[in-house]
Amino acid sequence: MNHAYRKIACVNCGKIIDVPIYCGNRFCPVCSVTRSIRVKRRLDFLVNNQPKIPNYSYFFWTFSLKNCSDLKTGIKKLQDSFRKLRNRQYWKNKVLGGAFVIEIKGTPGNWHPHIHAVVYSLYAKWQTVFELWRKCSGGRGCYVKHIPVSAVTAYLTKYLSKPDVPDSVCLTISEGLKSIRLFAPIGIWHSMNKSYKKTAAPCKQCGGSSWQLYDTLMERFPEIHYKEFDTVKQRVLATAPLGKPTLARRPERTERETNTMHLDSNQ
Repeated sequence: MNHAYRKIACVNCGKIIDVPIYCGNRFCPVCSVTRSIRVKRRLDFLVNNQPKIPNYSYFFWTFSLKNCSDLKTGIKKLQDSFRKLRNRQYWKNKVLGGAFVIEIKGTPGNWHPHIHAVVYSLYAKWQTVFELWRKCSGGRGCYVKHIPVSAVTAYLTKYLSKPDVPDSVCLTISEGLKSIRLFAPIGIWHSMNKSYKKTAAPCKQCGGSSWQLYDTLMERFPEIHYKEFDTVKQRVLATAPLGKPTLARRPERTERETNTMHLDSNQ
């Protein structure tokens, strides 16, 4: 498929790479890769910063509703119902933190939205959570599974890629999900998430993490030729914040060189 890209350049070694421009389709196979990578980094941060507490472990929950005809209405009800569940005292006593994603299945007029959540919690009885979910949502059920800490990221990020539906309805689902956050932390992970600092991906060639739009760099330093850009590292003296490079200035001409130029122009 055709996809728009922009060129960025590592200001340390000059390596140029193409990065995709977000196209607006939640399930674009190109954009989904970068989105999954971003979510994976955030989840890794949350899991690595979660202190180990005796009797607590990771559980994978799935909460579903009855099929709905309008996708936006169904998703809003799903989000509101899950919020009500999290406000129940039993849930608060058991669950310390976690994160969830929204998955959509079905066909137009018969949508099946549901939530997948990974939580760090004490053991919670399935029957009790099921009854609470029924009261909060009128939903048809829930599912729980104990998982190892090493599987947390994989269990959630796999639902951020293309949904398990025909290609003909992917765009319909993407339109229905506009302005809706598909991934969100809950509990103490919500406050932990605020301390997460986004970092640029390291350059595979030199390990640096300072990048600049190639076109911007060419406007600032037009003397750098595209094919010769990999030699720019010879003249990069320092890197300012946000990856703005500072190049070596050309030495000032001597008085003799200036006089020679004037003589050449007068001939």
